[in-house]
Amino acid sequence: MIDNTAWTVRLYTRSAAPRDIAELHRRTVERLDRLAEDGRVESVEFEVWGDLIPTDGDRTGSRRAYDALVDWAEESGYSLAPGFERRETGTIASEDTRSVISVPLLCLVIYDADGIEAVFPCSDGERTYTVEDGLVGLERRTNTASAAGLGIDRSGGEAVSPDRYT
Repeated sequence: MIDNTAWTVRLYTRSAAPRDIAELHRRTVERLDRLAEDGRVESVEFEVWGDLIPTDGDRTGSRRAYDALVDWAEESGYSLAPGFERRETGTIASEDTRSVISVPLLCLVIYDADGIEAVFPCSDGERTYTVEDGLVGLERRTNTASAAGLGIDRSGGEAVSPDRYT
């Protein structure tokens, strides 16, 4: 029996993703569509964001989305690293630098009626949970799967390498 919690899943994709990510993206979209068709999630949304999010200036849609992910991580005891990385960048034409956030190629965010329920990739300090981990948790979802754990066994096994998505 499927848990009746209404979850919306949003897949963020980095706009400047390498070509070889296209197949991984296609398979991920297919898996998410199946989750919606099977009733394991209420809806699936897709959004493209830039490869870098400026930390100063106006709060664009991407920056507001990132800020919400940071709030979730702080409230939930997780870190968004190594998927999201704050760094300094410059241009050839100027010596000036600016602070930016580099985003992962794929980011899976699960929402319930109260807001963000889970973000992949994320880390608990001991282990990194990837988009693959999030998908597997959703695919295994039953009426006993907790929202926080999404049915992922945190006690053993190896996490899928975060390098696959960053």
